[in-house]
Amino acid sequence: MPEQLSQRLRLLLARALPRDLRSRLLTWSHRGAHRRLASALEAPAAAQRASLRRIIETNRGTEFGRAHAFDQILDPVSLAANVPLRGFAELEPYILRQQAGESDVLVAGPLLGFAVSGGTRGCPKPIPVTPASLEQWEWSEQLLERLALQRCPDAAGGRCLHLLPCYHAGRTSRGALPMLPMQVLLQIAGDGATGARALPPALPPELFAVADEAVRYYLVLRLAMSCRITVLRAASPGTLTILAEHLEAMGPRLLDDLESGRSDHLEDLPEEVRRVMPAPQADPALATRLREQLDAAGRLEPRALWPSLGLLVCSTTGPSRAAADRLSDRFGDLPLLDPGYRTVEAVVT
Repeated sequence: MPEQLSQRLRLLLARALPRDLRSRLLTWSHRGAHRRLASALEAPAAAQRASLRRIIETNRGTEFGRAHAFDQILDPVSLAANVPLRGFAELEPYILRQQAGESDVLVAGPLLGFAVSGGTRGCPKPIPVTPASLEQWEWSEQLLERLALQRCPDAAGGRCLHLLPCYHAGRTSRGALPMLPMQVLLQIAGDGATGARALPPALPPELFAVADEAVRYYLVLRLAMSCRITVLRAASPGTLTILAEHLEAMGPRLLDDLESGRSDHLEDLPEEVRRVMPAPQADPALATRLREQLDAAGRLEPRALWPSLGLLVCSTTGPSRAAADRLSDRFGDLPLLDPGYRTVEAVVT
């Protein structure tokens, strides 16, 4: 049975089940990812050694692997002896050569592209992305979606509005490989092989290449107004607050456009971005309902726009803790789910 049809049947059946059974059914397609994690947690040291062996064996024939005697690395001790810690500046020459089209320099090919790290001191860093690294990210996405459905089973059947980082859609010097944020690479390169999502993205990732913040947030809100958004996600809780602030500032204009079916700025987008954008919908009844809520509350809130919204996914610890604590000012008592510490270089938690 095609995965998409199977997912729809599970959604229909799940509505008639108690909450705990509904959660189990909705996460059925995630069972393989969960078993893989559970198996690794039973013997974490062995799982880590197996991961190390795969990395070493895959990259043994690269220039970096030959220079660091990968053929002599058997365990963490020999890894530490042969591969000293170093900063990005010492690895950058290898990466630049692979960006220029050389193969098997730092990592073994084929490469899918280069993920743009946020970097330190505001300097983005390109990180080579292989099928294996993209698969690791997809695994972590399946685990996160499973957690989201366990926390909020009613989110199934809706869409996830994922506020991706704004990015410049660059390419390598030879024009062969894209340079994009990892999450964008995953959506573009990975979706075709990962099956139907229980929480599909509400908007195409190309929208987040719009550089002007006001235009980008207008389009995000305008194009998602008619969607059944059940999960809002961003790397930082501050990004969710910014979305709410733009909704407050643009509320009357957005409602006028929702009533008429108009949308500004779409014609200003590059053709390659415009052709993947969903068509803006006209919904006079929804516009009328939202105007009543705007008049009553004095501002338009995300939960009024998306009454099915049930979960916020963002960082809640460390430097993000204070901003996460303030999300209730805009989103009420919605539960929060921390996706863990993730960087382009690795999914750490």
